[in-house]
Amino acid sequence: MQIRSFTSARDFLDRAQDYLAQEESVNGLMLGIAIRLEMEFDADLEQEPPILLVAEQDGELMGTAVMTPPHKLIVYSHLDPAHEFTTALSSYLQKHEIPVPGVLGPERVSNMFASTYHALTEKLFQPGMRQGVYELRTVNNVTAVSGQFRLAKAEDVGVITNFVQAFSKDLHSEAVETSAALSHAQQLIKHGMLYVWEDDGVVSMAASVRPTPNGMSVNLVYTPPEKRREGYATALVAALSQHLLNEGCKFTTLFTDLANPTSNHIYQEIGYNKVAEFTEYTFLD
Repeated sequence: MQIRSFTSARDFLDRAQDYLAQEESVNGLMLGIAIRLEMEFDADLEQEPPILLVAEQDGELMGTAVMTPPHKLIVYSHLDPAHEFTTALSSYLQKHEIPVPGVLGPERVSNMFASTYHALTEKLFQPGMRQGVYELRTVNNVTAVSGQFRLAKAEDVGVITNFVQAFSKDLHSEAVETSAALSHAQQLIKHGMLYVWEDDGVVSMAASVRPTPNGMSVNLVYTPPEKRREGYATALVAALSQHLLNEGCKFTTLFTDLANPTSNHIYQEIGYNKVAEFTEYTFLD
């Protein structure tokens, strides 16, 4: 099995898009990142070059991997077990001295990669968040709440910056720097990707990110603690999902923390159905 590297997101997509689209919702993260790179959404941000890899055998694709440093490596393979793919991938990364902080992907693939990478490099690893990948094709009726759904505007950047910092702290137990949160908020607003629920002020936010050939992912769903349990996030995600379907998406997707039963229940009420489980692993120094 051979690993092939691409410097162009367009070239990577030309080779891998049809393969990944066979399970488009499952591969929405990898596809969406590659498509964002190809469309140069983040061209004005300073970033390290992405790692774009495919595994081939006799002309057929056996798996793919994408990494945008400093983030974790995202892996996928249809093989079960995926040992041959993860071994070839681990060997390639070690040979080319590409540091891997961690891995994320369908459980059977990410776990196999963590094990084979450890066997090759002796790097210890620990499991991180288990995530559910959900898909929606029809929005269910949800309880009406006061307020309205709208696209975020430039004047919202202050409150959105605070929300981004708080979201990161909730997710990772630490807030991002204000400058980084501000830059992220500005990028999302600039590209028309951020939406809010307004009820005497902005009370909840959500973003539409990572377009795929037939879908769009919803993420960055956040409501401050004092505004929770009012139905704002449910109303916002339902409205945003319907908006994306109305705009031509065949489906929308999102990731959830499987350890959070409340959010998983809310998304299922809206109409999201789990299609895969991802597990992340972090390699220890």
